[in-house]
Amino acid sequence: MPTPAVQRLGHDIQCLDADYMAPGLACFYLIRGGDEYAVIETGTAYSLGRLQECLREEGIDAARLRYVVPTHAHLDHAGGAGAIMAAFPEATLLAHPSAARHLIDPSRLVASSIEVYGERAFARLYGEIRPIPAERVLTLEDRQQFELGGRVLEARHTRGHANHHLCLWDAASRGWFTGDMFGVCYPEFRLPDGPFVMPSTTPTQFDPEAFIESLDLLASYGPRRLYLTHFGELGWEQKARELLQQQVMHYPELARQVGTDVEALSEALVEYTWAQLAARVPDDQRPSIAERIAADMGLNAQGLSIWLRRQAA
Repeated sequence: MPTPAVQRLGHDIQCLDADYMAPGLACFYLIRGGDEYAVIETGTAYSLGRLQECLREEGIDAARLRYVVPTHAHLDHAGGAGAIMAAFPEATLLAHPSAARHLIDPSRLVASSIEVYGERAFARLYGEIRPIPAERVLTLEDRQQFELGGRVLEARHTRGHANHHLCLWDAASRGWFTGDMFGVCYPEFRLPDGPFVMPSTTPTQFDPEAFIESLDLLASYGPRRLYLTHFGELGWEQKARELLQQQVMHYPELARQVGTDVEALSEALVEYTWAQLAARVPDDQRPSIAERIAADMGLNAQGLSIWLRRQAA
């Protein structure tokens, strides 16, 4: 069954599909506190229309959107920040201190992404990446709290996926907005015997030890639910956390065995992931899950290859 474009999750939180590459791959969240709203994550520039449509249908005045909060500066999470900020001139952007400068001046992000994708594919994936005026950006230090109409959210810096990553704790829902810090769990991965969560090691800053420390931090709050960017709400399960941690711990061992060749690493990661998963997958879901795994492991292999080179330097 297709995932709805907008989902009401309870606790005054809505999940909006970002329309990134395909439905069910990336999302962002609209959260209400009192008479104020915040957008957590932004999708890409193409996601703006979905947000505007949602606000219109809910009868929410644009002036009530107070904050825009990407968890980090990777473009599937923050590529739409400039477009949203331009469309909502009374909003303030909140970001990790090391991410803020890339959102104020995204030229390096754009250049590095175009180098990877090429100009045509970059434009198709992300659209225009607009800079954000520095005076409209505030930074969030570790443990810093902010209020949204009386609703308190707390930022925690969470390294492992990226050094400029933060997660947001929402005490009202006892939930974490996890960005990429609790991996990915697409709709197809919500299996009959429980969710299958995979790590995301795509960037240049994968750090397995820091990743485990961040998972410990998330667990220490006693969460009841997780709001993943890839994709949607996930009930907290210790089993899912242990599965994710097991994979993060095994990835470096696998990289040391295979070496830095990205294609070979990708094949090894696919084989390892299927070994964890195959017996759990109903026959009718195998093709779609195999497609998701192959795409993600190609990207994970790139990050893991860079990590291994860094260890040898």
